[in-house]
Amino acid sequence: CRGPSAGFAHVGCLAEMAARREYVTIESRPTLSRFDHCGTCQQRFTGKLEVEMRRRRWRSYRDAPASPMTSRVLMTLAMTLIRREEFDVAERLHQAAIRGVPEDSAQYRQIVLPLQVAMAGFLHSAGRLRDALEILSRVKPKMELCDNEETRAEYQTLASVVLAGVGRLDEALQYIAESVEVTRARHGSRAPETLEVTFVQAQIFTMVGRAEQAKAMLADVLAESTRIFGPDHDFTRKIRDVLRDMQAEEAA
Repeated sequence: CRGPSAGFAHVGCLAEMAARREYVTIESRPTLSRFDHCGTCQQRFTGKLEVEMRRRRWRSYRDAPASPMTSRVLMTLAMTLIRREEFDVAERLHQAAIRGVPEDSAQYRQIVLPLQVAMAGFLHSAGRLRDALEILSRVKPKMELCDNEETRAEYQTLASVVLAGVGRLDEALQYIAESVEVTRARHGSRAPETLEVTFVQAQIFTMVGRAEQAKAMLADVLAESTRIFGPDHDFTRKIRDVLRDMQAEEAA
């Protein structure tokens, strides 16, 4: 996008250009401007450039007072680093982000809590169950203050998966039951969101020896998933594979 004779651009120069544009935006209008794509060709920044640009973005904010905007910048960079498996730096940024907003504020409930749940989800996906559990345990007392039902349900589902992963099955059952109840009340008993959390509940039932109940639940979820998504959808295939594996284990 720089033209046929312009040569190569340095990653640092592109990131500096994006940071300068954002600094002007910050000075004129206090909003979180997301310079995550090229202004010429609109292609998204990825890889090294994405991380470097986010680092430059934070430098524009580092002298600013604590605010929801500052926390979002920090958390955005932290999540990028988590995806690149730079966990230590990401965790330090995460800690700084959650200190940026008072815990009794509406901004904390609306912005920081959902971001912490998302961070725990990234850690879980990376196999760091203990670290994910630490975050989930830390925010547990504050989740009652969260006025976003979707975030609460996401927290409960994630907590159930993480707790099951570390062997705390009784607690996992309690959390997933609450998540199913909240999701069903919000979306309906046959909604895709409800099917997903019911699938998680069935897997936890299998772990605690309630295989027959789990199979009945999975058969119901499979029928609804086939009706909604079709037989070749990834979610439908995943349920079908789980049922097939359970039947194979019984046959063996």
